[in-house]
Amino acid sequence: MKTKRLFIFAPVLLLLYAGLFIGQDRLFAGREQTLGFAPPEPFMRACVGYWRQLAAETIFVKTAVFLGGVKPGSDKMAYAPALANNYRQITLLYPEFRDPYFFTQGYLPYINQDAARAANEILATGLTAYPDSYELRLFRGFNFLNNLNEPLKAAEVFQEASKRPEAPPIFAYLAALFSADGGDLQAALITLRALHQAENDPLVTERYEKEIGLMERAIGLFEAAKRYQAEHGEFPDIPERLIPAYVTEIPEFMPNFELVWQPPQVRLKRPDPAKLQRYKERHEKKGIPFL
Repeated sequence: MKTKRLFIFAPVLLLLYAGLFIGQDRLFAGREQTLGFAPPEPFMRACVGYWRQLAAETIFVKTAVFLGGVKPGSDKMAYAPALANNYRQITLLYPEFRDPYFFTQGYLPYINQDAARAANEILATGLTAYPDSYELRLFRGFNFLNNLNEPLKAAEVFQEASKRPEAPPIFAYLAALFSADGGDLQAALITLRALHQAENDPLVTERYEKEIGLMERAIGLFEAAKRYQAEHGEFPDIPERLIPAYVTEIPEFMPNFELVWQPPQVRLKRPDPAKLQRYKERHEKKGIPFL
């Protein structure tokens, strides 16, 4: 008898639950969601004492729930300051909590430059708790490069990472690339030469040799530009001004690099895909193999 009653009432209970769930969901969707600012870390630490982990996790869950309810197309800059504040307070209160660092990288750096700087400060806190973390260094380095347009700071991050025990060579290589992108061609050349000396793979060695040669040519152009500046009182606005008095020709840096003439700076950076494709098409039309 009890079993029969259960079968009779079960569908009714399920319908009631579904109705309540849908109603709550619509009510939640219709409201404008706001994210409150978490109190400063010193205040919370004084209040919660040994419960700092629980307090940090509570704020983290509250912030995650807010992010899950943000409507598509919402103005991210409206909640960016509160988001940055909350992740900062969470990580200061409980630096060993790993998840906030990944959420920080997933949401903050792409909003605007202020948010990207806040993200890098939060990630720096993570490195105090996890000094051997290569992930956090990768996050910081690429934030400096892509979101803050500060390639030399990105190079510093990867150069420091490359000196850690058992660091993969890719970190030193990235430091070289970003040094060149930032205009420090000498630092890039020194790093590439060190990598070339330590490399045993013939194919990688050949690539390093080619890139070392390109760095040397770019440095030669820069030195010629400084001689031009000493004689004319200004840095040449385009490299072609150096022909023929200072150089016989402007070297070709593609497809490995793109020469960026940015007086009074000379930079080498990786070409973007569109320019690389155009370079490839021009060579194919001329019947020249693309290497």
